[in-house]
Amino acid sequence: MDREHFTTVLLEAQLIEAQVNHELVIEQLADIPTDSYYDQLFREHGTDREQFARTFAYYAARPEDLKAIYEEIITELTQRKDTPAQ
Repeated sequence: MDREHFTTVLLEAQLIEAQVNHELVIEQLADIPTDSYYDQLFREHGTDREQFARTFAYYAARPEDLKAIYEEIITELTQRKDTPAQ
């Protein structure tokens, strides 16, 4: 998976994790379909868990690159938060 594609998928994965945490803590749901959230994410982005895991491992072995990717994600999420919904 190229860097741009990986960054997009990782950003969406972070949003899934936030959703799951919200459902666990705030809504106190017992049965959260986390796997189906990820299945849909990977389907929408034309990838799968294995390819995502391999790409994550590649960048995990290159901490400076992974840090830069997370900085891009934080910037994007901050922009989304600061942009009024239309």
